[in-house]
Amino acid sequence: MARDTLITVPGLSSILHARVPSHSLCVLGVSLGLALAAPGCASRYKSDANSPAYAAQAKISVKLNKTGNREVKIQINHLAPPQKIDPASRAYVAWIAVPGSPPVKAGVLEYNDRRRRGVLSATTPNPKFEVVVTLEQSVRPTAPSSTEILRKLVSKI
Repeated sequence: MARDTLITVPGLSSILHARVPSHSLCVLGVSLGLALAAPGCASRYKSDANSPAYAAQAKISVKLNKTGNREVKIQINHLAPPQKIDPASRAYVAWIAVPGSPPVKAGVLEYNDRRRRGVLSATTPNPKFEVVVTLEQSVRPTAPSSTEILRKLVSKI
């Protein structure tokens, strides 16, 4: 015969008490564990930028969404305006680089002069990739320039 267990829900202890068979607790625990490990978990990475953007600090967040794709959020703080680094430069562009394939443009970082910050959100189906940020003379480059300010390997989450 299964033994019942009294469960008290934190914060609702005066409102909700329930008698649940102990085998249901195992199912509940396993289900909750799987739900927490599924979509919604994010991996976070930090990295300092490379020359010529020495002071910049990057935060990259990768989250698995419901469709199995990875949502990538890039935020680079203390980032000088592109024109200050090179007068011909117009933008910072992020690329997704997968081993064995040419880099794919993820997008142009939205740059805020006042906050000296660049941000971008993008999506990729790849479980393992590098985030590469380059300084570009055009907002529509077809390939990354040689002026790479950030390269960070993002592992499978």
